[in-house]
Amino acid sequence: MKILARKCVQRNDPYLSFLVYRDDDLITNPSWIETSTLPKPFAHSEMKSLADSFHNNKNNVYANDLHAATLYSSCQPCLMCLGTILTSGIGRLVYGATINDSSRYIIKEVEYDIDSVVAAVNTKLVIVKEVERKKFVAVMKAVQQVRKL
Repeated sequence: MKILARKCVQRNDPYLSFLVYRDDDLITNPSWIETSTLPKPFAHSEMKSLADSFHNNKNNVYANDLHAATLYSSCQPCLMCLGTILTSGIGRLVYGATINDSSRYIIKEVEYDIDSVVAAVNTKLVIVKEVERKKFVAVMKAVQQVRKL
């Protein structure tokens, strides 16, 4: 997550993610979207990471069995991305900033309780929340300031 936070700071972009299999093998290159593309459907780094994992690894066991994979994301996924994460079978999600942070500083989001959604679909997804949150929020605040200019 420290590398992810550093990359967000370097790019001045609060949204970045990547997928790792068994905490050591990188499945996807870090995926990011320019903040100017945020309103476009499917222009979300989590979606891109997942799509890349299937596109780049069609014959690879990793793409077909993601229960041992971890998706690292700079921010709590939006509901669309969370739905995709849940149906993909990823075993673990680690994120930094909350959806409330994203809604406050970047773009209005549907705010939700991730634990309730995950419990409702009866999945075994393990969630690690708010890792390096302060760093990711700082990037969001910086992007917000640039947008005000």
